[in-house]
Amino acid sequence: MFASSWNVPRRANDRAIVYASLAVLLAGACTPRRQLSTAETAAPTSSPASPSDSETQVLASLLEAADTRRADTTLVDAALASPSPFVRAFAARTAGQAGMTIREGVLRSLVAERDTMIAADAAFSLGLLKDSAAVAVLSTALDRQPTVVSAAAWSLGELGDRGRDALESVLRSGQPSRALVDVLQASAKLRPVPAALVGPYTTDPSVHVRRAAAYALTRTRVPAAAPTLIALDQRLAAHGDETGSGPTEAEVDLRSYVARGLAKPVVAESLGGAALAALRRLVGDAH
Repeated sequence: MFASSWNVPRRANDRAIVYASLAVLLAGACTPRRQLSTAETAAPTSSPASPSDSETQVLASLLEAADTRRADTTLVDAALASPSPFVRAFAARTAGQAGMTIREGVLRSLVAERDTMIAADAAFSLGLLKDSAAVAVLSTALDRQPTVVSAAAWSLGELGDRGRDALESVLRSGQPSRALVDVLQASAKLRPVPAALVGPYTTDPSVHVRRAAAYALTRTRVPAAAPTLIALDQRLAAHGDETGSGPTEAEVDLRSYVARGLAKPVVAESLGGAALAALRRLVGDAH
């Protein structure tokens, strides 16, 4: 139930996936759970279990409320009290999708839930609701398990200037390191993008961090990032394919972001020659 998009957290508002999950539930299968990363498999979370008929009906009602953006507080409150963590997580997400600002306080408290599925959905919903009072709890959540971090960073990005200080604090310190990729990604939503803080991460040893930094610098027009992107391209060209196995998906994405960021409307005339040379090199990249 998580999407692999660079624009949304891994647990996303994807109705097609949600309805497919309900079909599994109605077939009497185990509660569908997301794939956990290695770091998260050891995290305390609820065990999947086959839903009862009443739980299946509640899930169906929650889906309908989310799909129609109907703020049914009675339904959501009852679901949040369910003994099933999956139902409670679904209710937390529905509260955000249905625009239930009246439940922002409840969602803030759920971000601290031990079950990572509930915590991630609550964090995601706070971003949907643009709850500026949630900055503190979302900032704290940046030091939790990967799915919670992803949702918290995404929501801080959704808050724009209200979430800026929290995101820039991580960029300045580099801590918590587990949040860097998601925070860099979320910083792409800030206006203006904090190019001076993002730029240094284009030299990070991790290709995933470099990719996230390049994404942030090129998602919108950031003229100040042009010298950084040109230097990044030069390092990529010098590095080449040392493994002989071809570039990874992250490396391909990184190069494509550099190409996007060196578009003519972004690059100053004084850097035009260097940008053109970089683009010519990238044109020769088979990927």
